[in-house]
Amino acid sequence: IEVRQESTTHILMRFVSHSSHAFRPANGYVSIDELAALGGIDVTGIEDGDEKAAYVRRELIRRGNADFEPWRNWFMGLMMQASLQQPAPRAN
Repeated sequence: IEVRQESTTHILMRFVSHSSHAFRPANGYVSIDELAALGGIDVTGIEDGDEKAAYVRRELIRRGNADFEPWRNWFMGLMMQASLQQPAPRAN
């Protein structure tokens, strides 16, 4: 996470995330079916492997995006609270 104050009213926050299939040292990567089961994603009726993988990927992204907004609001609240507790930097 990178957080930078751009002005007295704006903060820039950059968050980069990367995800890949779960990996088990003894067995290698888990199957798309197991990954779906681990994530609670119902893939019933999707037989094509590529279609199933695309569906699971889209669902994981959708869930991640849905989880991001509440986290962002919480984090921004912390930033606001911290900015109110510290004196503003002096201009030179």
